[in-house]
Amino acid sequence: MWRGDPGPSPRSGAPPPAAAREDVNVVLRIRPLSASEEADHAVAGLDTALRAASETSAEFVLGATTTTFSFSHVLDEHTTQEATFRTAALPLIEDVLAGRNALLFTYGVTNSGKSHTMQGPPGDRGLVPRCLESLLAGLEGARAPRFSMYSDSMNQIFLQTDEQREADLKRFGRGAMSPGRAAADAIRPAVPDAGRHLFTVFLSYVEVYGDRVYDLLEAPGQDARPAREPRKLREANGRTFVSDVTEVEVHDLAEARELVARGNGSRQTASTAVNATSSRSHSVLTLRVARIPRGRAGRALRDPGLLHISQLSLVDLAGTERADRTQTRGQRQREAGDINVSLLALRQCFEALRRSKRTGRAQVVPYRDSSLTRLFRNYFEGDGRVTMLVCASPAAADAEETRHVLQCGVMASTLTTPASSTGPALGSALRRRPLDDDDGVAHRAKRVAICLDAEPAAAVAALMHSEEDVLATGQSMRQALDAYAQAHHAQYTTRLQDLQARGASLRDAIEAMEVDNVQLRARAALLAEEKQTAQEAAVALQREFNALVRKHDDVLAQLSGQQMQCVRVAEEKVQLERTLASERLAWQRERESLTIETIRQAAEADSLREAIELRDMQHAQENQVLAASSNRLRSRAQVERTRSAKMANKLAVLRDILEASDAQPAQQGSLVDSLPDPPGYLARAAEVRAPARAAQAAANVGSDYRTTEEIRAQLSAARPAGPAGTAAMTPMLTPIRRRDATSRRL
Repeated sequence: MWRGDPGPSPRSGAPPPAAAREDVNVVLRIRPLSASEEADHAVAGLDTALRAASETSAEFVLGATTTTFSFSHVLDEHTTQEATFRTAALPLIEDVLAGRNALLFTYGVTNSGKSHTMQGPPGDRGLVPRCLESLLAGLEGARAPRFSMYSDSMNQIFLQTDEQREADLKRFGRGAMSPGRAAADAIRPAVPDAGRHLFTVFLSYVEVYGDRVYDLLEAPGQDARPAREPRKLREANGRTFVSDVTEVEVHDLAEARELVARGNGSRQTASTAVNATSSRSHSVLTLRVARIPRGRAGRALRDPGLLHISQLSLVDLAGTERADRTQTRGQRQREAGDINVSLLALRQCFEALRRSKRTGRAQVVPYRDSSLTRLFRNYFEGDGRVTMLVCASPAAADAEETRHVLQCGVMASTLTTPASSTGPALGSALRRRPLDDDDGVAHRAKRVAICLDAEPAAAVAALMHSEEDVLATGQSMRQALDAYAQAHHAQYTTRLQDLQARGASLRDAIEAMEVDNVQLRARAALLAEEKQTAQEAAVALQREFNALVRKHDDVLAQLSGQQMQCVRVAEEKVQLERTLASERLAWQRERESLTIETIRQAAEADSLREAIELRDMQHAQENQVLAASSNRLRSRAQVERTRSAKMANKLAVLRDILEASDAQPAQQGSLVDSLPDPPGYLARAAEVRAPARAAQAAANVGSDYRTTEEIRAQLSAARPAGPAGTAAMTPMLTPIRRRDATSRRL
C-alpha cells in the first residue's frame, strides 16, 4: 500500500475452516516467598498454600483441603526468567515471524510477580526485553532499510517510494542507518524463508487506565495536544485497534529499550500496603512485523498486495485488589475498582466462551463491556494464538485470592480459538503512482498469473530472470492470452445475452422499486422523527446514567469509609478486650493479694487480741497486787501514824529535856524520872559520860530504840552536864526527826 492512498490495512489470509481450532495455552508461574512471608510462616508454623506437583499440575492447600489444578505448563519458584521466556514467549515469537498474530498476557492478584515476569530488574530481564532481543536477533540481516515503510494513525502500514524515504531521512536524520548488533545472549528464533523476505518492526505502547486508553510514547504537548489525552478504539475490517497512537519503527535493540523505558516511566503506578510499585493500569506493548518479498538485487518488491503484517501483543494486566488488604483510599481505591471491573469483564467473556463450547451454540460474548476485552476480541475470535501466564503467590495470607486466580486460569485452559492462517495478506486494488521497472514487472506478472490461474511467485521469477527471458515470457504470455480469449469468446457471448435479459427484468424491478421508494421515503421520515426522539431519550438516559455512576462512586466511597470505620472499630474492640483482660487479670491478682493480706491481718488481730487479753489479765493481777500493796501501805501508814504519835510524845519529852539542859541536876533528874522505864536508859547513859561516847550512844539510840523508857534511860545516862551535853544530844535527835518527817508524809 502506498503512503497517502486510502484503503484498509493488510490483514491475514482467509479464515480457516470451522473445524480447525487450537487451545488457549495457560502457563502457571509460582513466585518464591519474600523474606517477610517466610518469617510469618515460620512464626505461625504455616506451610505454603501453592506448590508445583508436576510439569502440568499444581497443588493448592486451603485449610485441610488440597486441590489439584492442571495447566499447559507449571513453573515452580525456582524457574528462571530465561526458562519462562522459552516456555511462554519464544513459540509466539516464531509464530509472528511466520506470519501469525499472537497474544501473551499475565493474570494474577497484586504483588504476585506479574510486572517482575514481564519487565524484570536489569540483572534479570523479563519477557518484554527478551522478546525484543529475540525478535531483532532473528531478523538480523533481513531488515528492510529504515523508512521503507510508514505507519499512519489508523493502524495502516504503507510502502514508500525512494523519494519519500529520502525525504524522511532528511527530516528525521540518518542516524542508525545500519542496525546495531544483537544481544550476545539473545535467543534466536527460527525464521522461515528469512532469505526471501525483508522485515520491518514497529513498536507501540499504550495503557488502559480507568477503562480509557492512553498513549505511553506520546511526549507532553506533542502535536499541540494536551498530555494524557485518551485515544479511541476503532474497528475496521473486523479488527479492533487504537487509533492515533504513536507507532515507531524499531531498527536496533538500543532504540527499542529506550522506547520501552520511556513508556514504563509514563505508566500509572502507586504504593500500597502490599506493593511499593503497584500497577494502576493494564499495559499493552504491541510489536508489528511487516514482511515484503525481496525483488531483484535483494530489494523489496513495491507491490502493496505482497505486504504481510503480523503482530505480537504483550499485556501486563494489573492485579486484582481488596481494599481491606491493600489499604487504599480515595483515588487509589477508585483505580482498584476500575481494575477489578475490567478483570471481571474478562472473566465473564471466558465464561461465555466456555458455555458456547459446552453447548455447541453461539453465545453472546460481552467483549464491549470493557476496553480491555475489546482489544482481546480479535485474538479470541481466531486472529492469533493466545497464551495466558498466570502468576500466583504461595503465601498463606493470599490463599483465598490465589484460589480465584487458579480457577480463572483453569477456565481459560478449557477454551479453544479458531486456528489463525499463515498465508500472505494481499492489499485491495488502489490508485498508485507509476511503477518503476521492477515494480512494473512484478505487477504485470501478478496480473498475468491471475488470468492464467498460476502462482504469482512463479510468474515473478519467470519475468525477472533476465531481460531476454522477460521478452520471451511476454511473447508466450500474449499468445496464451489470445488462445484464452478465443476459447472463452463464445462463452462470454452467451453470458452477455443472459445479462441483457436480466437487465430488462432488472429495469422492470427498478420501476416497481421506485414506486415502493416513495412509500419508503415517507416511512423514513417517520423513522427519522422517531430516531430524533430516541436520541433525545438516549441523551436523557445517558445523563441519568452518568448521575447514577457518580452516585454509585459516592456510595462506593461511603461504603469504603464505613468498611474502614468498621475495621477501626473492630481493632478498637480487640484492643479494649485485651485491655479488659489484662485489667481483669490484674484485679484478680490484686484480690488474691488483698485476701492474703486480710488473712494475715486477721491472724495479727487475733494475736493482738490474745496479747491484749493477756495484758489485761496481767493488769488485773498487777491491780490486785497494787491493791494489796496499797492496803499494806495503808496499814503500815496507820502503824507509822501511831508510831509518829508516839514519837511526837518522845520529841516533846526531848524538847523538854533540851530546854532543861541548862537546869540544875536535880531538875534533870526529875525530867529523867518522868520518862518511862528510866532505869534502862540511865544504866546505858552512865557508861558514856564523855561526849564521844555520848554521840555513839545517840546513834545507837536513833537506830535501836524501842520504847520511851529506853530513850529516857539513854539520854539520862549519856547526857553530860553543861553546854557540852546539849551539843552531844543533837546527833541523837537527827534520826528521830527524819523518821518523824517520814511518818508525817506517809
